[in-house]
Amino acid sequence: MENPFIQLHREFRAAGARTLISSGQACVLYGISAFSKDGDWIVEEKTQSFDIILNVLAEKVIPNGCP
Repeated sequence: MENPFIQLHREFRAAGARTLISSGQACVLYGISAFSKDGDWIVEEKTQSFDIILNVLAEKVIPNGCP
């Protein structure tokens, strides 16, 4: 199974959002760190990028009944 944060990042970019993945997940992406349990993105401060990200996230199913 692919890392869900890397998959989200690819979906954000494919939909047209201008984002960079950062922090622990960037380390995981480049093989520097083995584990990270959160995701951090740098997002261009434009309404279009935020709208794209919210639309991508709205399509996700959250497991285990998490809010």
